[in-house]
Amino acid sequence: MNKQAVLKQRVLLTGAGGAAAVAFWKALQHQTQVTFFMSDMSPYSSGLYLVPAAQRRLVKAGKDPQFIPHLYQLCCDLNIDVLVPTVDVELLAIAEHHDLFRRVGIQVINPNAAALRICTDKYQLMAHLHHRFALCYFSRFEPDMDLMSIPYPVIAKPCRGSGSEGIVKLESPDDARLLQAGTEYLLQEYLPGAEYSVDVYSG
Repeated sequence: MNKQAVLKQRVLLTGAGGAAAVAFWKALQHQTQVTFFMSDMSPYSSGLYLVPAAQRRLVKAGKDPQFIPHLYQLCCDLNIDVLVPTVDVELLAIAEHHDLFRRVGIQVINPNAAALRICTDKYQLMAHLHHRFALCYFSRFEPDMDLMSIPYPVIAKPCRGSGSEGIVKLESPDDARLLQAGTEYLLQEYLPGAEYSVDVYSG
């Protein structure tokens, strides 16, 4: 078999409208052995247009019950070698179906399901870290909790979600009315000042 043929990889990126997919594409766009296919649920996703029209695909939303069957069939139809999901709501569903993709030779670049169940729930992540590190105040918001006992100001953020969506600063017990009913919230000590974040890739 030709060595060059072995090295060629067909890669499907999901969430083409997000920074992660675009950054992944930029890092490898000049690798001649890689053919990129970009996918997103929206035809207006800018990342779709980084690749030729024949390499763009629309996919179902990550919460759609047909998301996995649809994505699997798409990978098979395109002879994908490597699947790189970049959308939070897709990650756990894909991780729970790793074997489905592996059986047809598709490598999925994705954390395992156990890690994702912790990391995609902000309260569960804090509770997990609490056993290993000294953390600032945090709590799960409960409608019947003693609001006077909270060390204001605090930040309330949905336990699931990304992009700072739904985050509220609570200055007093009265601000609890700002929280959306039916949403689980993590409460954390408000820390003013510059924010620094660290991204880590483990191969």
